[in-house]
Amino acid sequence: GLLVLRGVLLYRLHLAGRETVDLLGPGDLIRPWPPVDEYAELFTASRWEVLEPARLAALDLQFVREASRSPELLVALSERTASHARSLELRLAISQIRQLRSRLQVMLWHLADRFGRVDRYGVLVPLPLSREVLAELVGARRESVSRGLKELAADGTVLPDRHGWRLCDAPPAELSKLQGKCLARAEIPASAKA
Repeated sequence: GLLVLRGVLLYRLHLAGRETVDLLGPGDLIRPWPPVDEYAELFTASRWEVLEPARLAALDLQFVREASRSPELLVALSERTASHARSLELRLAISQIRQLRSRLQVMLWHLADRFGRVDRYGVLVPLPLSREVLAELVGARRESVSRGLKELAADGTVLPDRHGWRLCDAPPAELSKLQGKCLARAEIPASAKA
């Protein structure tokens, strides 16, 4: 497979007239070729896009031979795979939230936990996510997502930023039990709410 060292990749899967996406960034392991298992036929309509210039490391047979001498490395790679699986589980749970505004907010905070940066204006999610991609992430139509984002912007909760999306309020109640690097330190400055 490949290890993402830098950048952000978008994986699109088209199935039954709908598309879903997955975001992959530094530390994620990927196998961009179709799987050879019982689900292989479901993955024929997929494609990869580069959202931010990426650098990948090939984990080939030579790497496997070398890594077999270092069990800690294999454990670390396994933990990265498990972490990505947990992220997908959380995204699945987010897609089940009934209210779209909450779904968008929770998804952006989830992405902030992985990619976000806290600054004096709030938490910046520096990803070039279009409304279409956000719609695919939360399982909604682009038009509905546009309306939801307008409402969140009117509240001053989520604002578009030239670098991505800015979260200007505390995480929503749905995330109160989650602990992450951005969520744990994201005390939104009063200046961001003004």
